[in-house]
Formats: sequence, C-alpha cells, structure tokens
Amino acid sequence: MIRILKIALLAFICSLFNSVHGQFENCPEKVLLNKYYKEKDYNKAKVMLDSVLSACPNQKENPYYWYLSGFIHFDIFKYVDNRSPISKARTISIESFKKSLALDEKEQYIDNNIKVLDYLSNSYYNDAVLYVDTIHYKESEIYFNMYKSLKRFIHPNYNFDKKDIDFNNAMASIYRMKYSNKKDHRKEYLDKALACYKNTLVIDSVNYSANYNTGIIYHNLGVDLILEELADDAELEKVIMMEELAIEYFSTSLPFLKRAYKVKPNDKSIIQGIVAVYYSLNEMENYVKYANILKKLNAETQIQKN
Repeated sequence: MIRILKIALLAFICSLFNSVHGQFENCPEKVLLNKYYKEKDYNKAKVMLDSVLSACPNQKENPYYWYLSGFIHFDIFKYVDNRSPISKARTISIESFKKSLALDEKEQYIDNNIKVLDYLSNSYYNDAVLYVDTIHYKESEIYFNMYKSLKRFIHPNYNFDKKDIDFNNAMASIYRMKYSNKKDHRKEYLDKALACYKNTLVIDSVNYSANYNTGIIYHNLGVDLILEELADDAELEKVIMMEELAIEYFSTSLPFLKRAYKVKPNDKSIIQGIVAVYYSLNEMENYVKYANILKKLNAETQIQKN
C-alpha cells in the first residue's frame, strides 16, 4: 500500500514538474518574471519584461506574456504611481491587456483582461471628474474621451447617455464661469457652454438644467446688449438694430425656459426667468400671467414659514 502511494506521489510530482517546465521550457527568463511579480517587486518585474522579449522574441505572440505585462503595469499604476492621472504605466497596462485579448484564441485570460480594462476605463472617468474646473478643463475633456473610448472597446453597446449628460452640463458650467470672468474677451466660452447644453438636449430634450441655463444665457445676452453695449448717445439706426438683436435673444430664450417650467412648475427661479423674458418682449398679458403665478407661490411659501 505504501509502495502504491509513493508511486502515485512520484507521478504527481513529475506531472507538476512537466507542467511548470512546459510553461517555461521555451523561455526560462519567465521564471524570474513570475518570481518578481509574485514578490511584488514591480520595478524588477518591469525590467524583466524587456529581458524576456530580448531572450525570447516569440513571447510577443504569447497572450500570457501580455497578460503578465498588463498586471505588472496595472499594479505599478496603483501601488507605485498611486493612481496618478499622468501615470504611463496605466497606458502600457491597457495596451498590454488589449494585446492579450487579441492573441488569446482559447480565451484563457479574457475574463480578467476585461475586468481590469473596465476598472481602468472607470479610472479615466474619475480623472475627468477630478479635473472639471476652470484650470484643468481641457485635461478633463481628454480623460472623458479616453474613458468612453476604452469603455466602448470593452462594451461596444454601452449606453453613455447619463454620463454624457452629467459631463456636458458640468463642462457648460465651467465655460460659463470662464466667460463671466471676462465677458468682453471670452465670448467663445459662452458658445462652448451653449454647445454643451445642446449636446445634452440632443440626448434628453426635457433636461431641466440644460433648458433652464440655455434660457438664462440667451436672456442675459439680451439684457447685456441693452445695458452694457448700447451707448446712451448711439445713433437711432444702431439702437434699432441692437433692440432687434435683443428681442431675438429674448425670443430664443423663451422655449427653453418654458420646457424647464414643465419639468419643475413650482421652481421660482424658472418663473422669474419667464416673467423677465415676457417683460423684455413687452408681452404684458403673459407677463402678468406668470407674475401672478410667482406671486401665488411666494404667498404659499410665506404661509408655510408661518
């Protein structure tokens, strides 16, 4: 009985040796590569990746090599670079996992490849959100596009509608801030804000934020035209031209504000905007109508306070 057990154990050890040996017999350097990675010595593992390719050029066609490369650079991104947005390791990790996927005909590593790529795509989105400010907004847009590109690679039918809406509205707010800091020289930022809101409305035509803010922008453009750009001693022809342009802005504003009103009929800020537009357009009947609605809401609010 003992002799049989010894034979079985010997057979198992030989089988295990042959399995391990078979994996590395064509490239012994991979033993060191695995050793360094398992020991979490990521810098040595990174250097060893190049050594493996130098000694065994055929590893370029091995999905497992790129799988290892992906994880090594992924861990460098996480633990060495502390998830820095400018980490080069993240980019190399992504390219490595993509190569592994392309070469993995037996789909041995597909689940982990996709899982980590999904994580990395979300890391781009987090960086995009992090950089939504008046200084880094350009980087934010770059990271958002990288997020979408990688996510689409993993999930070709992924629905970006909610993320697109949130990002467009956030970027529009940034562009409006940049415009308001120096209106005379930054009209292009207002155009970009309007373009962002338009992108949102293509996805969701009744989006409250996009409708409300677009309406307010056009109303304010009309007001600014009259109060800031029209000189007191302007010629009559110019006065008429500016007033016509202001009316055009007010008229453009109204449909957006009314769509927002349908979404939130008790929002005082919306009704105030509509009241201001009708007053600016000299449409007094509608002005009185919405002024009374606002008056009623204010009265109800006062009662609730008491």
